[in-house]
Amino acid sequence: MNQVSDFGNSIADLHNSAGRITRGLESIVAAIDNIAEDNAQFINDPNSAPAGAEGDAIRELLSNIRKQIAEVVDHGHSFESKIAKYSNDLTDLTRQLDQSKKAAMLDPITGIGNRRRFESSLKDILSHLTDFNGKVSVLLADIDHFKNVNDTLGHTVGDQVLRLVASNFVSNLKGGDVVARWGRR
Repeated sequence: MNQVSDFGNSIADLHNSAGRITRGLESIVAAIDNIAEDNAQFINDPNSAPAGAEGDAIRELLSNIRKQIAEVVDHGHSFESKIAKYSNDLTDLTRQLDQSKKAAMLDPITGIGNRRRFESSLKDILSHLTDFNGKVSVLLADIDHFKNVNDTLGHTVGDQVLRLVASNFVSNLKGGDVVARWGRR
């Protein structure tokens, strides 16, 4: 949840940076609009501005424009860095979400689908029953006396038995078949 909160704060920072960039650009445009066309030659050479108050105003204006352009460039770099970071954060969060979704559908002991995966698959299959000519089979298998295996030999051996049985089912799957573990230990 912390990453989500940080991501939200990052988005706010991004928005603030964009606002600063926009305000900087607006200031530049306003400053440029204030320069008369006949003074345009002073943009490249501020020292060629006439002497006196008018020349001082032109030099100051050009200096301010250069400062604002530098600020916009700095904000632009900051903006690009933040965008890259947010993009990486989003990629990481998406990857983590995908991994979590996959893990939520797998039995942690056997690595095959779990009850949730089975129910989802069955729902999909039943919704496309016409693709199977209206015929679907469900095989439910139970390991007799499995509780005794866990109780007498331990859960480690019981887990090995579950993995072996799951492996046998998986090795015999055909296209479109689904294998899942319904129960717990």
